[in-house]
Amino acid sequence: MPPEISTFNDGGAIPISITNPRYPRHAAMNGIEGWVLFEFDLDNNGHPTNLKLIDSFPKDTFVKDASIAIVKWTFSNDNPSKRKQYLMQFQLEG
Repeated sequence: MPPEISTFNDGGAIPISITNPRYPRHAAMNGIEGWVLFEFDLDNNGHPTNLKLIDSFPKDTFVKDASIAIVKWTFSNDNPSKRKQYLMQFQLEG
């Protein structure tokens, strides 16, 4: 089941190319939804660097899969000197 992806307080971190994260099987089978909030810099190509986990809910359920996916993303970089934040939400369809 693909997660829904959305931004939060992104400071200009607008994704232009994404790889959908894997939805953890245990979470999907148990109807668990949640989110992961990251902070990061962007390199000259718009790829996240210096990735830092700010918070997640439920604790650690989606962190691994979100981390694997977000480093493959490309963001627009309107303000290269400012650290970005991105909230990745995991929601089941239906």
